[in-house]
Amino acid sequence: MIGRSRIDIQNVPPRARAVSSKPFDVGMLIGPATWGPMNEATIVIDYPDFYEKFGGLMATYHAPLAARLFFENGGKRLVFTRVCHIADHTAGNTPASAVKATRTFLTAAGGTYVSQLTLTLTAKYYGTRANSFTVKIQTASNGEAARFDLLIYEGVELLEWFRNLSMLNTDARYVETVINTSSEASKYITATDAELGGTGGLGADERPDNTTGALLTGGDDGWGATGAVTLVTADYVGGSAYNTGLYAFNLQEQGDILFTPDDTTTSYQNSAASYVDTQKKGKAIFICEAPAGSDKAGVVAHVQALTASEYRTACYWPRVYISTPSTTIYGKAPRLLIAPSPLIAARYVRNSDTMLEKYFGQPGNEIYGLLDAAVALETDVVREPTVRDYVTDYGVNPILDGIRQTDGNYGVWLDDVLLGKVTDNFVSVGEQRGMAYLRTTFEAYLQTHRTQNNTPDRRRTIKQAFEAELLKWLARNAFASQTASEAFYVNTDPDGTSLNNPAVQDEQRLRILVGVATARPARFIELMFTRDNRAVESWIQQQLTATGAA
Repeated sequence: MIGRSRIDIQNVPPRARAVSSKPFDVGMLIGPATWGPMNEATIVIDYPDFYEKFGGLMATYHAPLAARLFFENGGKRLVFTRVCHIADHTAGNTPASAVKATRTFLTAAGGTYVSQLTLTLTAKYYGTRANSFTVKIQTASNGEAARFDLLIYEGVELLEWFRNLSMLNTDARYVETVINTSSEASKYITATDAELGGTGGLGADERPDNTTGALLTGGDDGWGATGAVTLVTADYVGGSAYNTGLYAFNLQEQGDILFTPDDTTTSYQNSAASYVDTQKKGKAIFICEAPAGSDKAGVVAHVQALTASEYRTACYWPRVYISTPSTTIYGKAPRLLIAPSPLIAARYVRNSDTMLEKYFGQPGNEIYGLLDAAVALETDVVREPTVRDYVTDYGVNPILDGIRQTDGNYGVWLDDVLLGKVTDNFVSVGEQRGMAYLRTTFEAYLQTHRTQNNTPDRRRTIKQAFEAELLKWLARNAFASQTASEAFYVNTDPDGTSLNNPAVQDEQRLRILVGVATARPARFIELMFTRDNRAVESWIQQQLTATGAA
């Protein structure tokens, strides 16, 4: 029976907001380049984007090549930090020897000012790439004698064309305004007016004389290409005071696969693993690799000098050869020896796209660990099983070559999945990558709850959201058990009696404990054979039964 009109108010369980993922599988590469911002973590989305922002390949250092290989082999997004030599990273971020290329321009041989300096063009960034920029100054497109067009070329390629410029600082097309700060500002140069003070027309007395093929000169990368100073490990590590080196990544949230092919010293690799631990809070992994020329004793000695860490991989060894990407830069040899880390980083990304278990899968077996661009190994001694067993015991992930059993194609692949420490919570690359993903995803979700009231309902909502996300991974066979209660737990202490007791709440803290039973990799497979005697035993049993002896 319908009663009198009324408003019903009911308490219902809160609906958990879904946990949305942040960009993952993002490479973090640090090294020198010939162009681009210095010590500034910059996102690039493909190799043409990298070339536009940081320049092309170099013979001395392989960071640009690493970026190219990363994208060509499956990488989708990269954060790159360009470094140069800095005398003291605690005192500032001024390069010790890097120089921006420049070119000066004179007035014409007539008028108030005869062949005097009127305009200086300076490369936007430090580096040698700008030494290939040429400038052409020509008659203005609109035909006005006091104006001029300025064109910038790299080789024969026209990069930019600025039309109808003026040397009069009150004009809308004033050269400094247009090139330096306008919506059409140059990507490659800045302009400085010498301010001679001419008053004729639109600064006609100050107009630079027409010229063609004026090269910018003097650009220096700051690592020894034309200067006397070379990069040292401190330049890669950098410092937190001015966010140089590795610490430039602190200002960029994206990035979870760190690799540095140009510095494989133990000092740097220890610093990189520590950075991932203390600064990235386990939301990334560092790919550790052996120095060039390492034999089995050398790689073991290298690893023994490293600090054990679950935030880096075991040391990948040996190096690999690829087909020479440019004979102009690297010489006429058909193969080029490289550090394998860019190929490994790209393989991690591709595995995430293809493996059912996503990040928790193991990227070190024959199929999923294939390094497509590699054509040979630096040393063949790693083929010997006794050698592989020996180096693996010391924390080395061997790289092998041979025949793939799946399709008969020749290939180079990763043969193991160890981390740099196997006595902590997680022991394999797949486990650490999976946990890095969860840390990244859960942290982003918790940002939506910061500064909100720490109530039982809020803690319950967080618990439900986390459990819903973990159930997705359970369905993908990512954990050691298919039973949720055995695979993970989430404790937010909704009642506020333990983790979030009144004292903790009074400190304005909210604590969450997540436990995950990750699946261990099957690194050791024992294949056993015995003779099958079941038929004989069955026949004997039948005979015994027939004679009544059974």
